[in-house]
Amino acid sequence: MYSRQEQKPLDQESIKKANRDRILDLLHKNRVLTKQEASQITDISFPTVSSNIDFLVESGFAEEAGMANSTGGRKPVIYRFLPNARYSFGINIEPGAIRIVRVNLDIDIIDDFYFPYKKDQKDLNLNNLILSAIENIIERNSINADNILGVGIAALGSVNPRHQILEISPTLRVKNVSFAPISWTLGVPVYLENEANAAALAELKLGIAKGMQNLIYISITRGVGAGMVIGGELYTGAHNRAGELGHQVIYPKGRTCNCGKQGCWEQYVSEQMLLQLYINKRNGRETSLKDFFNHLSYQDKIAVSVWEEYLEHLSLGIHNIISVYDPHYIVIGGTIAAYPEHLLPPLMKKVFGDSSLYIKNDTFILTSQLGKDSSVLGAALLPVRSLLSFG
Repeated sequence: MYSRQEQKPLDQESIKKANRDRILDLLHKNRVLTKQEASQITDISFPTVSSNIDFLVESGFAEEAGMANSTGGRKPVIYRFLPNARYSFGINIEPGAIRIVRVNLDIDIIDDFYFPYKKDQKDLNLNNLILSAIENIIERNSINADNILGVGIAALGSVNPRHQILEISPTLRVKNVSFAPISWTLGVPVYLENEANAAALAELKLGIAKGMQNLIYISITRGVGAGMVIGGELYTGAHNRAGELGHQVIYPKGRTCNCGKQGCWEQYVSEQMLLQLYINKRNGRETSLKDFFNHLSYQDKIAVSVWEEYLEHLSLGIHNIISVYDPHYIVIGGTIAAYPEHLLPPLMKKVFGDSSLYIKNDTFILTSQLGKDSSVLGAALLPVRSLLSFG
């Protein structure tokens, strides 16, 4: 339980901003509106709506788009939302690679860059790599700094969003990386979030989890992370470490994990571990995830055997998650989510088949709609949420 702080009365400036935010949200949702319609829907007085929409036009968020039919008197002006009025940058930092996107207010990807870096180099400076790419995008497209809402960063590991610090990431092999220099250099806010939390936010606001109130998003890539949504809001815990479900121990004294423990779930269900198991059983012949699932489709005996073993590990962790959190939905994201026909039917059978406590319809297991874009779109959404609710 927590004690609710005494709420301070809103001052006039706060009320003015709240009204403007509501009207902008409504315009974003409806795409076109008249002042009369906005006043009726929001129950805000017509003069207040009128002055706010005029401000949004002056600020580039809207434009006049013709006249509506009149119900008597002068025809009202129609105003149209302009999604390219502002931009946001989303960054996803993976082991050995960085992805940067520029999105508009509809979270449409306008620019998309993916570039490798040497993760073991001693002089690695993630800030310089990110800044160089963003400045290149700004210069090449002649973007006005006033039209940039901010930079959102998603990274594997434990983060401190308030101080923009990636405290520790065993997967990325870095500690105490501050991204504040990006904010100082560009003159815009920087928002930092754990990769799985960012992906969960994207699914909640843009993807398959839209409108869901109680879910756990599991990100399976080169590592395993999770984002938890409770009551329609992202839950990050007392120290922003909630969701490190990849480090639940499923096999005591099992494989050594990057975090220092043994038998972590991540060491059995990451994309890397799936491929490594398959490569080992094929006597070292390299393969890709796409090739693996192609072989699985043709009922290759080794692929079938490896997949059966993998699903056993995956179901153990998911059963633990259901036992502890009892969510309505589990959404599986990351690269593995691109193969739902292979993943979902046998996984559901393993999770619920032998359980006397849980049945299939208690918890729905789904795959991400956004796939590989979920975490980078979640990162890009962080600055936009300072302006739009996406509710």
